[in-house]
Amino acid sequence: MKLTGIFKVKKIKKKTSAVFFKNLKVGDEFTLQYNLNGHYGSAPWIDIYKDGEHAHHNNALQLVTNLEKFEIEQVKIKARKCGVVKCPDCDGTGYDTFL
Repeated sequence: MKLTGIFKVKKIKKKTSAVFFKNLKVGDEFTLQYNLNGHYGSAPWIDIYKDGEHAHHNNALQLVTNLEKFEIEQVKIKARKCGVVKCPDCDGTGYDTFL
C-alpha cells in the first residue's frame, strides 16, 4: 500500500541548495509517495516524483526541513488515464490510484 499526494509550489520562502528542491519554481507540481509495505533498517524514505519520473527521496526529517522553505498546496485531481499523465504507481487498471 502506498500513500500518495500531489503538491503545487505556491511561493518560495527561502532558497535552498537541497537536491531536487533547489530547482523548484512557483507553479511546479511534484508527487510525494510513501510505501507502507517496505522493510526498514533505518528511517523510511518518502519518494519524490516530478513529471511522472522518480526524482529523489528524503526521510521525514529531511522532507520537513526542505518543505519549510516553500509554501505548497495539495492538488486535488480526478482519476486520469496513465497515458495522459504519467503516474508513479498504477493498480493495473490504467488509472491513477490516487484521487
